[in-house]
Amino acid sequence: MWIVECISTTTYSVALNGELHGFFPGARGIRQGDPMSPYLFVLAMEILHLILLQRIEQAESFQYHWQCNEMKLFNLCFADDLLLFCKAEENSVILFRDALHAFAELSGLHAKSVKVN
Repeated sequence: MWIVECISTTTYSVALNGELHGFFPGARGIRQGDPMSPYLFVLAMEILHLILLQRIEQAESFQYHWQCNEMKLFNLCFADDLLLFCKAEENSVILFRDALHAFAELSGLHAKSVKVN
């Protein structure tokens, strides 16, 4: 993903008396609390949404949660949280699991297992 490349390959330079001197690589990427973080989260979640949508449209066995069926709602994002909704049956849960694995492979972002309920 080009966004990850832009963040992970940053270089910095020091300006002395208005002139740039040397370059050195960034070591950590974007830190927590950086003003850019919410925008990156929105971009990443849009990619995840598209992966999920594509898989749901292609799957014959996916079933929406009974309260989300009319709106075809399967995910919500708020702040830095993600909620996924489906009927509690094996095929739908497997579809979500496989989509999350594909997203992780693509983006390098993984869900923390201690936060997954």
